[in-house]
Amino acid sequence: MRSHKAVVGPTVLACGLACLVVLSACSPPSEAPDQTSEGRVQEGPSAPPETVDSRATNFWTLPEGRAEVSLHRVDDEHMVALMSLTNEGDWELPVNMESLSTLLADEYLGDEEKIFTGIAWLSPDGRELYKPYLGEDNTCLCSDTDDALYLKPADSGDHTWEGHAVLQAPPADVEELTVVTRVAPPFVDVPVQQGVPEGLDYTAPENAPDADPQVAELESVTDSDEETVIENSDSTDINLSTDVLFEVDESDLTGEADALLDSIATRIEDSGVPEITVEGHADNTGSDEINEPLSQERADSVRDRLEELVDTDIEYTTEGHGSQKPIADNDNEEGRALNRRVTISIPTDMITENNTSGEGAPDQGEGTPASEVSFTGPADDPDLPELEVEVDLTDLRAVTDSTALLTYRVSNPNEESLMVGLDMGKGWMAFRSHSAHDVNLENSNGTAYPLRVEAPDGDGKRPTCLCTSTSGSDLSALIIDPGDTHEYYSFLPITPGSTVTDISFGDIETVEDIAIQQ
Repeated sequence: MRSHKAVVGPTVLACGLACLVVLSACSPPSEAPDQTSEGRVQEGPSAPPETVDSRATNFWTLPEGRAEVSLHRVDDEHMVALMSLTNEGDWELPVNMESLSTLLADEYLGDEEKIFTGIAWLSPDGRELYKPYLGEDNTCLCSDTDDALYLKPADSGDHTWEGHAVLQAPPADVEELTVVTRVAPPFVDVPVQQGVPEGLDYTAPENAPDADPQVAELESVTDSDEETVIENSDSTDINLSTDVLFEVDESDLTGEADALLDSIATRIEDSGVPEITVEGHADNTGSDEINEPLSQERADSVRDRLEELVDTDIEYTTEGHGSQKPIADNDNEEGRALNRRVTISIPTDMITENNTSGEGAPDQGEGTPASEVSFTGPADDPDLPELEVEVDLTDLRAVTDSTALLTYRVSNPNEESLMVGLDMGKGWMAFRSHSAHDVNLENSNGTAYPLRVEAPDGDGKRPTCLCTSTSGSDLSALIIDPGDTHEYYSFLPITPGSTVTDISFGDIETVEDIAIQQ
């Protein structure tokens, strides 16, 4: 891997947002039925003239298409998202083998229910995605997509689809939101308008008492040589390697552990929390008859040292889990090393002070604007190792205090199709589906990986990546034909107050000192 200072390209690129999926070589189908939605007209305050955010749709599934989104707060409890898709080209869309209804469905639910669930908004703290209201048996307060098969060409009368979804309203003081869909790049700073959309038929939550908004928790992961920090809306989990804290099969702390725990003690004091949980974990080698009591003893040893180091009054709870709660793949040594850990959990809802995320101090500086950065590097295609790609950054901006949105374009200047090596990454970061997740932020606190989206119903499914998908409809996202350019995106955690970072793109390149637009 090469590393260099950011290069200012000859052309300053316009800031853009990245696409989610890739163009298939399949021919487009031939039908595009009209769309309908069912419900009742809601009464409420009149809506002012509508403000619509417009984006080009994903080139690989909906080339020459356009998506428009608007948000309408009806009351304190709910709002309505409107979305339209228009085919502005000469081909029927989508151009791959999928129906339009597949692209309109939430990735976890799939398209079996034929409902418009593939839209969500990012919470202001960057730790939750709010999805449409669902009732029993996955009934949705949103448009049906049974007939959403294709969009006819622009010269046809059936080249537009329109739909809606009922979402939980954000807090009253929130005026703009980031909206994520499966058909277009993320929409940033979408205004939250007041009033019922004029003439819309829909069912409000008060008329569907069994329906609830679906909330998907987001997890951030930051990794360094000393620790792995996993943060979500419930807690900040600081995972310390037992290889550093203890000798093999021992529960007495090493000398190296003292400096590490002294730093943890300061962070606990700064958090102001009244209680902490300390858990011991092991990999799957050996027997849990040995691992469980050993992991308990190690948790107790860490607690004892923290009690000595922390000046504030803290109630500690310790648990030993043996190999029962891995955070990584136990099938390889890298994963097993991550599973051998002691986890110190700081409850989020009890934090009383700032700068207590467990991620350390922010990196600050001027940096080079992302839109001025371009470079060439190896495509990392195992079948064509000699080929290179051209990469242009388009934007890196803080969409919340703790979340940045990175967008970038990758072009193939060669005479052969190639695959870009961005779907590799570490085994312990395994996602439910493939994605371009091997793009990370590198800073003084370690490596920050793309945000992980947990299943809303907490059914134990592996998370998806809040980044460009490369599976299902997006299967060819990383396959770029000669002369073509694909755009990708990733939501990444940042320490509040950070203004500059390095970015690594798999084995393609690492660029340094990139400014985070505020």
